[in-house]
Parts: sequence; structure tokens; C-alpha cells
Amino acid sequence: MTKKVLVCTGRSCRKRKAAQRRLEAAIPADVAVKEVRCQNICSGPVIGIPVDGRWEWYKKLRKERHFDALERSLTDGEVDDVLAARRVKKRSGKLR
Repeated sequence: MTKKVLVCTGRSCRKRKAAQRRLEAAIPADVAVKEVRCQNICSGPVIGIPVDGRWEWYKKLRKERHFDALERSLTDGEVDDVLAARRVKKRSGKLR
């Protein structure tokens, strides 16, 4: 099964170009990236990853520790506390 992440390309998320580029660089090469429209949680950059069969959304991924946690989660399949703190509960399992 191919791993996949969803990356929000809404206007507010795109404004933070440097963080968006660092986010994309943190995603391992074997993970497919799909761009999606605004998810209405604009505190960019915003990314969705599958956790236990449902999409979980994470916002404000700007710091190096967030990108490291994302890379670990995509590699190990488990979400650590650093990334879990950025989870958007109201968007759990949803995709616009």
C-alpha cells in the first residue's frame, strides 16, 4: 500500500512559502503527496495524514521539530506527541 499525505494549497497556507517548502522537503520520497483545496483550518501549513484508517489534520507546522515529527510519523506509522499537539480535532476523518 502506498503511503499518502494531503497538503492544503489554500491561500493562507501558501502565504507561508518557506514553511511550505520545508514541509514538502520533510515528506519522505516514498510518500505520495496530493494537494487539496482549503480545509478551513487556515493556520498553515496544513497537512493530512492517514491514522488508523481515517484522515487526521495537523496545522501550524512551521518549526523544525514539527517537520521531524512528521517525518518520523510517516516512517514509523505512529504519531508522536509533538505532532499530536498540532492535531485539529474538529476535522478528524473529514476531507473537503
